Amino acid sequence: MNRKPPLSSKALLHLLLFSAFTFVLVILAVRFLTTLLESGLLTWFDIQFIYSPFSVLFASTETGNWNVNKILAAYGGIPVLLFVVGLANLYLKSKHWKVNLALTWLSFFLVNSLPLNILAGVFLFQGFGIAYQWLLPHLTLRIGLAIPALALMLWSRPFWIQRFMRCAYS
Repeated sequence: MNRKPPLSSKALLHLLLFSAFTFVLVILAVRFLTTLLESGLLTWFDIQFIYSPFSVLFASTETGNWNVNKILAAYGGIPVLLFVVGLANLYLKSKHWKVNLALTWLSFFLVNSLPLNILAGVFLFQGFGIAYQWLLPHLTLRIGLAIPALALMLWSRPFWIQRFMRCAYS
């Protein structure tokens, strides 16, 4: 059996390239899943939109068929659902380091989708930010909610570092 030492330059390059490939693949898959869920809810709510695989565009941002419950379901429910699925995904384990790395990237993006949407929604009037700015029109209130989201992400940083370190083969 011709196995490379775990910290050889060739093995580290292999780990880096695989991790970068997995990162891109997972982020595209999560974005596609989010767009698919969003377009499904918007279709169910009979709201007009233009679909593309990675974004949903509205012909206008008029209040037409929107109400608070539809806004919360379409834009608040999806990040919360992804957050819960990401937490559940943390319990999945595999014997192969590549599968564990892919599962960790997937959990990372799913769990952080909610706080990242809250942070982005403070200033961006796109996607989650549309609903966020409709529901919370005052910038100071949105910033006040974004600070705990940022604190949560900073607090979880050591957990994610440890999680990714355990994925590397040895």
